[in-house]
Amino acid sequence: MHNNKPAAIKRRRFLGNTLIAAGAVTGVVFSPRIGAGQTNAADRSGSESAGKGVLNQAQVPCDPSLPWPENGVTSEMSVGEIRQIASINPFPYYYPTLIRLTPGAEYRFSADGTWADSKITASPDGWLAFILEAGARLPFRRLFLLCGSVGRTDRRIFAIGSGRVWQAPATDQMPQNRQLYLFPNDWKVKWVYRNNREIPGKPLHVTVHRLS
Repeated sequence: MHNNKPAAIKRRRFLGNTLIAAGAVTGVVFSPRIGAGQTNAADRSGSESAGKGVLNQAQVPCDPSLPWPENGVTSEMSVGEIRQIASINPFPYYYPTLIRLTPGAEYRFSADGTWADSKITASPDGWLAFILEAGARLPFRRLFLLCGSVGRTDRRIFAIGSGRVWQAPATDQMPQNRQLYLFPNDWKVKWVYRNNREIPGKPLHVTVHRLS
């Protein structure tokens, strides 16, 4: 039977070296030893403050991979309808919008405001991270570029940035969960999202306009 242990060790070493490089660029100390459901003190304070005014602190997950609370029910937009999402929290791996996408429909997205990748403030167009972009959910695209997904899966993700027109997949290509989720283009490793945070007073907000 083939032994994959050497390959796994190489992947871990590569990730560790990349994290060191990331720290050198951003000034952030990453802690991969923190397990799912655990946070250090800085992470707890960041996630709690991000939820103030929107969710009760007890409702805010401490793990970015956990489903973010959805205060409402999903619904489809009618043609010509415009919806505004007042504040996108970059902490969860998938941020819910309660918009159920219509197969084949065309949408116009526009975004403004800022959010923070630890100490780095970014617009919806993200920040240039060079080699670090190779490990992003959308590889070789800017880190913290605003992105969307059809359902809670990265099989149907797309770039948005500060604005674009996008057509939803056809019926036979739609997952069972058709909700639109938003997120910053960060690394695929979910615990990296722990240092992502909103910026009080200058949140990143998105307008969605269904065109057809």
